[in-house]
Amino acid sequence: MKKNTLLFCFALLFINCSSSDDDLQNSNSINPPSWIQGTWLIEGVTTNSGFRFSNNDFCLVILTGQSCFKEQLNQLNKSGATTKVNEMTVNNSYNIDITLSNQIVTYEFKQISATKIEWINDPLGDLAETIYKKQ
Repeated sequence: MKKNTLLFCFALLFINCSSSDDDLQNSNSINPPSWIQGTWLIEGVTTNSGFRFSNNDFCLVILTGQSCFKEQLNQLNKSGATTKVNEMTVNNSYNIDITLSNQIVTYEFKQISATKIEWINDPLGDLAETIYKKQ
């Protein structure tokens, strides 16, 4: 459980520089591909930790709650802060960079099967693969 809690704390704080690739889609909206939409929880653990993707949002699922980026983007936009979403989907991978004021949060996912994905740039990924199962 400590690993899961640390995992999501690092996920929220993980900052990375964005790239300027021609395949990136720049906007202020989140549009995950259909194959990743749904709720994905860490495989093999009893706690509910993972991700939820909808057609217009990306959320971190943490125990009994969730934190969604769409809401964060809307709140920052209302306050006049800089926000931007860069998404790239290539074959079976989905990358998203979310600019929240002066921080860029980056997530990379790879589809393993119709029911499993891997979080590629997991901050604790050097210790083990982080596999999520579709619920």
